[in-house]
Amino acid sequence: NPVKEKFTISDLPFTIGHLELYNGLGQICSHYIILNRQSEIEIDVSSLPSGIYFVQVIGQKERLGVSIA
Repeated sequence: NPVKEKFTISDLPFTIGHLELYNGLGQICSHYIILNRQSEIEIDVSSLPSGIYFVQVIGQKERLGVSIA
């Protein structure tokens, strides 16, 4: 299912410190610093053009990459 407005990242084995969103060319589109270190976050992508994006979820010692469309 393509993302139209928002997506949620949850059920991670670590708490989120920050999140980076990249476009299909590998250029960073957004960078979010999560001040209250949470295990679930909702990201609004409604202002981004349609396409494939890559998300890096970064914890204190962990890093996870996923793609969204």
